[in-house]
Order: sequence, then structure tokens, then C-alpha cells
Amino acid sequence: MVFFGFQNPQLKTDIENLGSLVTREVSTLTNDLILRSNSDRPKARASFSALFPNLRYVLLETVEKEVRAKSKVKPIVDQPNTLVDTSPVLKSVPRFELRVLTPNSTDKRRKLFTSFSVERLEKDMSDDAFIHSAIQSELECLRNKLVIYKKLSGINWGDESGKKPKLGVVINDMMTKIAARIAFVEHQTIANKRTSMASIIYDPDYGINSIKGKARNDMKTQLVKFIYMFFKAPTFYSGSFTNFMLTGPAGSGKTKVAMCIAHALSNIGLLATSNVVSATKTTLVASFVGQSAKKTRDVLAHSLESVLFIDEAYTLTPCKGGGSNSDSDYEKEAIGELVNFIDKFIGCIVVIVAGYKKIMNDCFLTFNEGIARRIKKT
Repeated sequence: MVFFGFQNPQLKTDIENLGSLVTREVSTLTNDLILRSNSDRPKARASFSALFPNLRYVLLETVEKEVRAKSKVKPIVDQPNTLVDTSPVLKSVPRFELRVLTPNSTDKRRKLFTSFSVERLEKDMSDDAFIHSAIQSELECLRNKLVIYKKLSGINWGDESGKKPKLGVVINDMMTKIAARIAFVEHQTIANKRTSMASIIYDPDYGINSIKGKARNDMKTQLVKFIYMFFKAPTFYSGSFTNFMLTGPAGSGKTKVAMCIAHALSNIGLLATSNVVSATKTTLVASFVGQSAKKTRDVLAHSLESVLFIDEAYTLTPCKGGGSNSDSDYEKEAIGELVNFIDKFIGCIVVIVAGYKKIMNDCFLTFNEGIARRIKKT
């Protein structure tokens, strides 16, 4: 259940026009329910969910003093923090009233989602202002990544044996690569950027249009949506997890899609290269305890500013209760290093894991509680 607030008559009218039902009776009932259980808000919300299992959204409308006075709603005494945390910023909130929407409200979400399309991207690419915005977004992202790498370069990445810190050398190389990319983009013309953007769609090998099949239309729309979201907040994406899970049987084109994603992310500026580094259990797991973490780190270091594509990722995470597995310690090392590296180099690498849908959901995502939080896009 998702909670968010609004105090906009036009928004309410728009929602009602979309066919969503806003009922005063349900509003009063749920408001009373939660007020009675104010001492245990999670329990109250669980009770609400049990009463209305088919409702997907709850809108919270703040009722200000003037509105409350006009509607003769009695103020709540000694309960200033109803439905809110004890944060001082929210203590002045006088009251929340609940508005409940039926599942028909998904029509609005569906309409918003379908507004992102390849056709829209094609049309916008003819607009010089859109291309200029794309250039500025790429520069903003790259400059932020350079700051991230400079901070990482201050860490001593040497191992216990005192060998030359290979990861430190790679970081310096990435700083040089990012700086060169910034210099190039700063002098890039509108025409050149338009050509680069067009290749995201039309490249015969890795463009979005090269992803065939009706079943993949949603995937193409998701990729276009990501491009638009990146242009609106490039710094956010340069400092957050951008990892994917691709599911499907063997031969369904997961590697192909990974290459298309890498091509798109490179051309918008989230990654400095369009390289795809392929890995499997053999690539990441060593034959001796204590060596898998180092082996995995080397692969990850080689994948900075690239896409690391781990096929059959479920082989790294044997299912719990599936019998003994002598390699479990080695695999835990590899997964632990993967999660640790993604955290330290957030925004500097994109990891795509692939495999059969059921076993990826049942085994891979549940093997380590940190995996699901870092790989959210499926």
C-alpha cells in the first residue's frame, strides 16, 4: 500500500474523471480506524489492508485549519502527530483525512507509462532544445562521476601481500577516461549528439529497434522511460544503483538485450564505455577458500564504466534447503564481494544478472538480503 499526500481540488477532479471512486464513507471509516489505533500505526494499516484487500492506493489529504473550520471538523486534541512520524518538521500537521481509490486508478499509471515510447523519443530528437538538454545531462553526470572517482582514489586498495594495488591503477585510468569524455562532450555539437542519440534507436546491432518480439515491447518502453528519467536527474543516477535482472529460458536473447542496454547507457552518458564484460560462475569463483573474493574483484574492476553481464547467476547462489553444496563457501565469497563492490562503486558500474525466472526469484534474490535492494529493475 502506498501513502502520499495531496491538497489539490483539480487533482481530485482529474482522478474522478479517470473513473476512480473516492467515497466519503470509506474515508470516514478508515480515518476512524487509524485514529483508534494511533498507538500502533502498523497494526492499524494492516487492519485496513485486511478490510480492503483489493484497494491499491491510499491518498492522504492534509486538512488545514481554515478548511477544517469551514467544514466544522473538530480538531484532534493531544494527537498532533496522527499518521506521521515524530519528526519536528511534521508536528504542526493538524490532521490527515484518507481518500481511497479503487484499482481503476491503475488506468492513470498505465496512461503515464505508455507516454514513454520509442515514437516519442524519435520525435523529441528532432528538437534542438531536447538534444542540448541531453548534452548538459551527460556533462552533469560525468562531472559527478569524476568527483566520485577522486574520492575513491584516496583509498588504499593494496592487499595484505603488499602487491601493487591493481584497483587503484584502474581507478586512475577511469579518471583519465572520464576527463577525456568530459572534454569531448563539452565541444560536442547538436548534430553530433543527435547522431549519437539516434544510434540508441536505429543501430542495427544494439539499437532499441533491434530488440524484436512483442513480448519485449515492455522492455523497450522501460528503457526509453529510463532515458527520460536520466535526463531529468543525471546526478541522481550517477550516484545510485542501476542494475538489472533479465529472466528467460536459454536462447531468449538475454545477452543481446544486455548489449542494447550498455549501448543506450553509454550514449546518454551514464557509462563512459559501451563494453559488456561477460561472466559466469567459473569466471568469479576460485578453487580455494579465500580466493573467490579476489577473483571476483578483479572481474568487477575490469568492468568499471561498463556493463558486467553475469549469465546463469543462480549458479552462484544454491537454494537453501536444496541439499549440501561443497562450493557454498566459495560462492558466498563471490556474492559478498559483488555486493560490497557495487556499494563502493555505486554509479560506476552496471551489473546485469540473467537466468531462469523462477530460480532467479527463489534462489538468487533471496540468497543475500542485499542483492534484491541493489538489483531492482527486472
